Amino acid sequence: GGGSKRALKFEELWVQIFMHLRVLAVDGRPEVRNTAVKSLTSALLSHGRKIGTACYQRCLRDILIEVVAEIQSAANDARNGVHRAGSSKAEGLIIHHSRDTPEKQWNETMVLAVEGVRRVLSHFSEEAGVRAFAPLAYTVLLQVQTTLICLSSELSGS
Repeated sequence: GGGSKRALKFEELWVQIFMHLRVLAVDGRPEVRNTAVKSLTSALLSHGRKIGTACYQRCLRDILIEVVAEIQSAANDARNGVHRAGSSKAEGLIIHHSRDTPEKQWNETMVLAVEGVRRVLSHFSEEAGVRAFAPLAYTVLLQVQTTLICLSSELSGS
């Protein structure tokens, strides 16, 4: 009845919020994307229980884990000197010290995202059980493998 329609609208509203944070998580400005990654992690930890297991699982798979892949792609672009849309060269670079580069800043975002995935998956595994958790864990392992391959090829090339 009306209650289930209301719950569905509530879930979709959260999905929309999470999707907007996903977009911001790959913004050209480091402070914007790092804050978006932290906010996405916090929101999933705080409100994931309220949206139901199926929706939570979808958010993890289609939003949080995808964000890691998108950040990896952006970090690769930065490593290869590709200028991404949405950032000016001067705008996104925060100079904390002379060797700070867009690549290092994307790597910092990657660390935040992977740690966020770890925290949320750990929380989700307790909530949802093995059947819902196992496919997500496998997807995360594949993404980590891709990240490590990219990093090892970068290290072997230098």
